[in-house]
Amino acid sequence: MVTRTLSRGLDILEVLVHGGDDGLGPSAIAQQTDLDKATV
Repeated sequence: MVTRTLSRGLDILEVLVHGGDDGLGPSAIAQQTDLDKATV
């Protein structure tokens, strides 16, 4: 469980780093990480 949570967190951080100056909302992050929006 912890490993999956850590992996998801790292995926989200990676998307945020490459997201650009405007930032990304939960929907865009979820789409780019293949996660459910509620998870983000």
